[in-house]
Amino acid sequence: MKQLLCLLVAFGRIIHVHGYGWYNESEARQFALMASIGYCEILDDVYTWSCAPCIESGVRLIPSKIRVVDSGGLNQSRFFVGAFQDQPGCLLSFRGTNDFYNFVTDFDVWKQMEVVEFEDCEGCFVHRGFYILWKYMQKHVIQALEEVGCTSYGPNNSLSITGHSMGASLTHLAMFDLDHRGYNVTKSYSFEAARVGNQAFADAFNERFPHPHVVRITHNMDPIPHLPPTFMGYTHVQTEVFYDAKGYFKACSETEDPSCANQFADLASMIMYHRHDHCKSPLLTHGDLCNPVGCLKEPLSILI
Repeated sequence: MKQLLCLLVAFGRIIHVHGYGWYNESEARQFALMASIGYCEILDDVYTWSCAPCIESGVRLIPSKIRVVDSGGLNQSRFFVGAFQDQPGCLLSFRGTNDFYNFVTDFDVWKQMEVVEFEDCEGCFVHRGFYILWKYMQKHVIQALEEVGCTSYGPNNSLSITGHSMGASLTHLAMFDLDHRGYNVTKSYSFEAARVGNQAFADAFNERFPHPHVVRITHNMDPIPHLPPTFMGYTHVQTEVFYDAKGYFKACSETEDPSCANQFADLASMIMYHRHDHCKSPLLTHGDLCNPVGCLKEPLSILI
């Protein structure tokens, strides 16, 4: 066992006991690339599935069955869906916001901190801003899925879902809702998600999507996973995989694990000095979820 651990460390990854055997870092890297594609500006390359992260991911989508939809109004939310070539079902990916400062200060979802009841989930309350945004996008998501051949019935009802930042929070709401409508969410990786609901919502979510089908990835001192704060009744969903500043990961044993992202508490300092952790990812060779190589006209303001 000691020799195995030494070998794994030599490869630049510490595999913790809780993570060994279920966390697939290669698969996580694929999903990170899928989440980054939402930021692409050269959409022709997305529709033909020829963009750099499209190719690097190794995931094969049918070019004629890809839809990119900007559906969030003032919140400028984007998602894309695509039908898999070599397996039944579809990919659904939610983009995050492209303005970090606006996201943590003036962004509309933070102005609506109060919670609202989440239907079909007893005792569940979720963040009103995220809820309103998802309800606005819901019909567009279902329509796009149906257009590419993925309906809530039949052999093509399986979904793989991902998202970054605000898109990661939408991922968790969408999963719960789409599952209730008959879709089969088989796999999900979310990146740098904010908390979306109360303990009852987290418990119901975790029961509906048992470990290890859902992976919630956090990175170092990114402030977004600390919002909204726990003292307001919010809690994260399972299962967190935390990457530290050196790129080592830990599969976390608790929902709000004090040895993972939750070890950091100075939110003001994180916003001031560690906002770059929100887009930087050890999973990507170019290291940046928000600025995918080869499909941006210029770097997004999130890193300025």
